[in-house]
Amino acid sequence: MKITQVMVEFEKRVNDGDYGSEKATAQYVALIDDGEDPDDVVRQLVNRGRDRVIGELRSSETLAVRRRLNPPKRICGECGEELGDEDSYEHDACREKRRAERALVDGQHRIDDDGHGEDSPF
Repeated sequence: MKITQVMVEFEKRVNDGDYGSEKATAQYVALIDDGEDPDDVVRQLVNRGRDRVIGELRSSETLAVRRRLNPPKRICGECGEELGDEDSYEHDACREKRRAERALVDGQHRIDDDGHGEDSPF
């Protein structure tokens, strides 16, 4: 089977938080040249449509729509760096560092006035 043309439609609808929504749609048709991979053309068109549609919605006049498409960066509560998708409130490494520091501080508080730990026979 020889594919001679592909059509792609990309649509995104964003809730405006006030019982409404905004929708943007991009539709592209491309003729396939000999030797061209139709799947590559489809991927390129989908990416182009996504960029176009999201770009339109990001510049919406409605603040709620713009905010949904431009969410604030999630920042680690420990180091202040941006969090990844898998992180909750802090990086795993930051959490472990904080726990180690707390354990060290807790260990220092267990030392009595004459410099011996609680378990010391002195």
